[in-house]
Amino acid sequence: MEIESKIQEMTFLCKVILFAILFVCSGCDDSLTKKWEKYDQIHLSARESLPFAVLLEEQFPECIHFIDQYGSSNGGNTWHTIVFFGGRYKLRMTYEVTVDYSKGNFVPISGPEFHLHEVSSIDIASRRTSFSDQKDFGAEAFEQLCANQWDFAAIGFTINPKEVDGFDWLSSRELGRRKKIRLTK
Repeated sequence: MEIESKIQEMTFLCKVILFAILFVCSGCDDSLTKKWEKYDQIHLSARESLPFAVLLEEQFPECIHFIDQYGSSNGGNTWHTIVFFGGRYKLRMTYEVTVDYSKGNFVPISGPEFHLHEVSSIDIASRRTSFSDQKDFGAEAFEQLCANQWDFAAIGFTINPKEVDGFDWLSSRELGRRKKIRLTK
C-alpha cells in the first residue's frame, strides 16, 4: 500500500511539473524562432563586414563559419571561421560581433584574431587531440600571409608536411557539426 501511495505522489508531482512547463511555454513569444529564420541572412552579411573571412574561404573552400551564442539576447557573440589544412593544422579566425536580429546583420566590434594550431596526435578511440605548436596573430600578419601566397614562413611559422593519422576524422567531425554557409559565390 505504501508503494502505491508513493507512485500516486510521484504521478501528481510529474503532472504539476508538466503543467508548469506548458504554462511557461504558452507565454513564450516567437522571437527566438524569428532569429533562427534569419540565420543565413545574418551569416551572409559577413561578405561585406568581414573581408578576411571571404579571403579564408577563397583559399580554403571547406572552411566553416558560425556565430557562437547565436540567438542569445545576452550578447557576447563571436564570429568564427575555422579551417583544417595540411593534414595537421587548424586555423581559427575570430571577431567579437554584435548581432542585430531585426536588421538581419552583424557588426564586428573587435579586430580579427587568428589562432593556428598544429596537431601532433589524435586518438580516435578516446576522442583526444594533442597539439604541439600554436601561433596567434592579428590582421597585419594575416595580410602578410595573403601577400606571400599563404606561405606561413612569412609570419614565422614553419609548416610540417607530415600528415597526422586521424586528421580527416577530426576535421570532418568538426566541419560536419555546422551548417554550411558559403560567403563566396
